[in-house]
Amino acid sequence: MTRRIDIEITSTRPDGSFTWRQAGAKAPKGSGQADVLPSGAKIGDVLRAEIEMDMDGPVILGLAPIKQRERKVELLAITGSGVAFKPVTEVSTNRRSKRDGRDKDGRPKDGRDRKGPRGDSRCPGR
Repeated sequence: MTRRIDIEITSTRPDGSFTWRQAGAKAPKGSGQADVLPSGAKIGDVLRAEIEMDMDGPVILGLAPIKQRERKVELLAITGSGVAFKPVTEVSTNRRSKRDGRDKDGRPKDGRDRKGPRGDSRCPGR
């Protein structure tokens, strides 16, 4: 079964072969014969490869250049109204943090509770 991957040519050898790695990888992955390279291919080019997995590893069946998409981008000019920008500042007064001796739930920090010893709101001794 064949599949397509993007490969990068890492080196050429004097015996007519080349080494390659998967695009974005660190180490070379394999080698192939230079007759499958498209004309004008050089070291560092990224190509679309059709490979087949073999007992010895991947075998390159064909290479083709990657088609680059043209980006037709038109930039919009943003113009202001000419009025000077005045940033808005806000001062927050958090009343909850100013409670003396109480935690965030409003209970006393010393461990006492308004409820009785069983945790309910009945006060048994009163």
